[in-house]
Amino acid sequence: MKKKTLLLDIDEVINDLKEIWIDLYNKKYNDNLNYMNITEWEVDKFVKPEAKEDIYELLKTPGLFSKMLTPPEDSIKVTELLVQYYEIYPLSYCAYPQNIYEKIEYLEKYFPHIDIRNFISCKNKSLIKGDYMIDDYVENLRYFDGQRILFNREHNLFVNNLPDRIYRVNNWEDILMYFGTQNSDVLNYIGNEYSRR
Repeated sequence: MKKKTLLLDIDEVINDLKEIWIDLYNKKYNDNLNYMNITEWEVDKFVKPEAKEDIYELLKTPGLFSKMLTPPEDSIKVTELLVQYYEIYPLSYCAYPQNIYEKIEYLEKYFPHIDIRNFISCKNKSLIKGDYMIDDYVENLRYFDGQRILFNREHNLFVNNLPDRIYRVNNWEDILMYFGTQNSDVLNYIGNEYSRR
């Protein structure tokens, strides 16, 4: 039977980009901005005026995506399970060419169980079709036809006018539980895991 497709955002879903990114900014501009206080999508609203353009240039920092970032807790374990039942497509907007190569290195290092040939770099994610999409940016989910899963981050907690049929998750355990409601094999795994505790 053909597997359903799961479109999986990379930044702020299977990595914690903002924490490292803002640390780079703080060191360069002698600031003490806490990434948890960035409550809107546009990061440049929260930095010093002289850094408003440079904040995005910091995404070119060599090794940022491939060496500095580590996956969120449980993301590896959960994706190892989900890839058995879903065709996972890592999906990311890569503003700079080096981001593509580094994100591929990151996936190969931490998520070798996901077929790297499935990696998609795309700015307009509404063009991509699939059964499920997990993303932290509401606008990427707004015109998606499949099941919409919003990964909670500080920048999306207060977003108004959310699209219909959107399911919020706080972490990878929530993602596991969500897919337990979608797939009996995943539900059986959850039941076996919790019975061992």
